[in-house]
Amino acid sequence: MNIDEKLAKEYFVLQGYGSLVFEPDGNCPPDFSISSRVGIEVRRLNKNHTKNGKRVGLEQESTPIVDCINSSLKSFGKVKGLSCYLGIISLKRPFPTIKKVKLAVKENVESFLKNPTSSVYTFDIGGSLIVKLAEASDDHEFTFEVGAITDFDLGGWVVPGVLENIRLCIAEKTEKIQPYLNNYSEWWLLLVDHIGYGRNGVEISNSTIRPKEWNKIIVIDPVSKSAYEI
Repeated sequence: MNIDEKLAKEYFVLQGYGSLVFEPDGNCPPDFSISSRVGIEVRRLNKNHTKNGKRVGLEQESTPIVDCINSSLKSFGKVKGLSCYLGIISLKRPFPTIKKVKLAVKENVESFLKNPTSSVYTFDIGGSLIVKLAEASDDHEFTFEVGAITDFDLGGWVVPGVLENIRLCIAEKTEKIQPYLNNYSEWWLLLVDHIGYGRNGVEISNSTIRPKEWNKIIVIDPVSKSAYEI
């Protein structure tokens, strides 16, 4: 089970689907089934770039960095008497090491805590990561956590990139399940969004046609685990 399939499993379990089975028919669609009635396919939404002559998904480099920042922010727990803050991250390659990122987040948040402010608090890590701590409008489980991500290497406006790749993924998966359609009453597709991280859901949903083969198409943010349907 890869990382996206693990995320999908976690999502469906949290939604109350306890009868989830991984690869019920072996190494062929679907990736999961629910009560032998629903077949579920899982696919990553990503863009690629060339590194050392090879095509590499941009998120393969950014996800560990984002996860490191998020876990470092959350490590401060719930600070008594302080508002909650969301980390707005801007990324550009090459990235600093995980060790450097972790240390920088710790030092900067500790500095912020010495003199908290409702104004946006900004710090730079290695010239390629900018983190802005902005006061949240509501309460959260943790005082600090990642709220939004901008990857400048994605290029262009996020929505067209998501739309283009959603259409490609849907077409690819629709073709893949054709021989197995009659095995299940319903088919669901879950897309793990490593391009827009679940943003602009209404616009993307309104701009995407769901083929008749799919009863549900779900797009999930791998960081916040929030989701929307197409």
